Order: sequence, then structure tokens, then C-alpha cells
Amino acid sequence: MNPDAISAMPEPVVSFLVLCGDNARYLRECVQSILGQSFIDTEVLLLEDVAGSEAAGLAQAWANLDTRVRAIRLERFETLSDLWNEGIAQSRGDLLWLMSGEHCLASPNVAQDFVTQFILAPSLGFAFCRAQALDEHSTPYETYFPHKKDSDLPYQPTLFPGKLFFSQLLRENPLPAPAVLCRKACYEQVGGFHSHVAENGEWLNWLRFSLDWDVFFDPEPKVYSRQPRAFRVARTKTPEALADMLHCYQALEQYIQAGNYPKSFRRQAELARLQFMRRKGMRMSVAEQVRRLYRKLTAGSFERRPIDFNPA
Repeated sequence: MNPDAISAMPEPVVSFLVLCGDNARYLRECVQSILGQSFIDTEVLLLEDVAGSEAAGLAQAWANLDTRVRAIRLERFETLSDLWNEGIAQSRGDLLWLMSGEHCLASPNVAQDFVTQFILAPSLGFAFCRAQALDEHSTPYETYFPHKKDSDLPYQPTLFPGKLFFSQLLRENPLPAPAVLCRKACYEQVGGFHSHVAENGEWLNWLRFSLDWDVFFDPEPKVYSRQPRAFRVARTKTPEALADMLHCYQALEQYIQAGNYPKSFRRQAELARLQFMRRKGMRMSVAEQVRRLYRKLTAGSFERRPIDFNPA
């Protein structure tokens, strides 16, 4: 598209960043669900993560037909974090919705419902809802994430204080990645996706966002997906996945320390990391073992009771 034409377009409020994948049919359903939204101040950035695929060709054709759609192709990128960061940098909306071609919005009013929450709550950093699974015929069936029964989330729309939600996020990740709408300011504040965290980049972002912003949850499933199991934090069975999860915890602790947040938040993150390492049989470094021993020896050293030399 001509750059002059892009600059002349009205500023969108919501930017949808969509990974094209390699299935043109699914991508078509995804983009149609976005362009069919009742909230019209949107743009769609199609990120071509599979070069030469049929879906990538469809993305370029769509961009030629609709001024709200742009196709973005990176010739070289090492991780999906690089692709997301490029899409975020080129987006023009105040709010960002990241998803892939395997997902689609459940109704024409999804964007409008979420944008309303951001208008009502200026402190809101990101909002999310449940996601419902689709079968091979694109028919929704009764599989949700997060689950309705085995979840600490409420049954009604709720605005959470961010720092309270931070503690819950450390225990578990209840956010389905393609069902989250977030302020672009959140990504700009943390510097985008972390380059050394691959599979758990979204989780790390939400943890960092919740330190400064509030969180809204809508219990209704407003997003459909063909990958219901992909919503969870990456499985930590392989050495690569274990290392990625550990990098996520370490990056969070470094971010908290650099941001001069209260020590209690860094302590929460540290304890969550140590519990994770203990469950997975991972050993602490010698330096960390020494620090833990020092804390145990000095704990309560300033609260010693005076010795009573005249007992009754």
C-alpha cells in the first residue's frame, strides 16, 4: 500500500495483529470476524510468519482490497517475539489485539464491548475473556479456557486491581492469549516482547503489565479457537521449555528490580521461581544458596527480646 495513503487514513483505535499461519481457510474466517465488527475504528495487520504459504498470499490480496488491512512480512526473524514486536511498532491503534489465524471473534460486538471497558476505566491496562473451542467444522463445542468450574475467576464481569491480579498470575495463567485486548502503552512501557523468552512471552508481558495497570475479565466466551490447549503456559517437560520458563521468571525479577517496585513483588516472583525449580528438580546456583542461607540466619535478628536476669 502507498505510504501516503496510510498516513491519510483516520487513526484507528484498535489494531488487530494476526499471525497468518499456513491455513488460508482459517485466516479468512479470522479476518472476516474482525472486519465484521460493529466497532469500525480498526486496522488489521497480517503478519506473514510462514513465507510462501497460501495464507500469506491471501493476506497480500486482502491488503490490496481493503484499506483497513496491511500485510507485514519480515524476511528474517529469529523468534515470534521479533515478529510481534515489529507488528506492535507498525501498529497505529491505542489498543492492540494479538491473535493467529486459528482464532476468530465470536460476535460482531466483541471489540465494542471491550473498548467500552477501556473508556470507563482509564486505569485499565488489558482485558480478557474466555475462549471457546471449535471443531474441524468450525462449530463451537463445550470446551472453554479458562474452565468455568476449576477456576478462581468470578462468574460476573470484574475489574481487578493490577497488583492483586499479579499474585494470581504467578500461581497460574488463566489468560487465553488470543482473547486479550491490551493498551499499546503497556507494550511501550516494558519494551515489547522479551527477546530471550520464547514460549511464555505473553505471560511475562501480562505479569509486567499488572504491576502498573488494572485488569478486566469478562466470563463470556467471546473468542473461538481451534487450539484450546495452546492457551496454557508452555509445557515444561523438555529442557528447552524448562529453560524458557526459568528465563521468564528471571526476566520478571530483573524488571521489578529495575523499576524500583516494592520488594514484596520481587519476593513473590522469587518464591514462585524457587517453587517452580523445586517441582522440576532444578538446582539453585551456589550464589543463590548462599543468599538464602544468609536471609535465614538474619531473619528476626532485629526483633530479639532482652534477656530477663531477674526471673520471677
